[in-house]
Amino acid sequence: MAAYLVQGRGVKDFPALRAFAAAQPQALNALLAKLSDAMATYLINQARAGADAVQIFDSWAGILSLRDWERLIRPHLETMLKKVGEADVPRILFLQNAPHLMEAYASLPAEVLSVDWRVDIADVQGPPTLIAPCRATSTRRYCSTAPHSRKRRRQICSGVSIRRGIS
Repeated sequence: MAAYLVQGRGVKDFPALRAFAAAQPQALNALLAKLSDAMATYLINQARAGADAVQIFDSWAGILSLRDWERLIRPHLETMLKKVGEADVPRILFLQNAPHLMEAYASLPAEVLSVDWRVDIADVQGPPTLIAPCRATSTRRYCSTAPHSRKRRRQICSGVSIRRGIS
């Protein structure tokens, strides 16, 4: 959301956002804190209203390097995920165009990582025999237990549905 608020619209690489981050890092930090707090409240209320799970989209994660993502985004995303965890619903975290951030995302407190088509699921899921249809969705999506989490099962889902007839 911050990308759109600062830039005004979706554009490749978000140059206004990058300039804002460089020129006014404290202001960006304050904006991200407000947005993550508001989104946590919204998602908690969705869970209280009966949502079986919540999904957080980090659609522009891939435009940042790991170093910049760790510095700018991670603290706010982690705080938001922890707050939403109090609602006791599965947290699904989607990242787009960010295979270079997979390990960092896998360490966040979310039960499910949802990735786009650019991520080779074989690289993150472990043995192919662990792939199974996700039971909680109405469309056929494929999930797998990922080896990234030592404390609990973690699921990785493709960000797109698998169409009928595809084997």
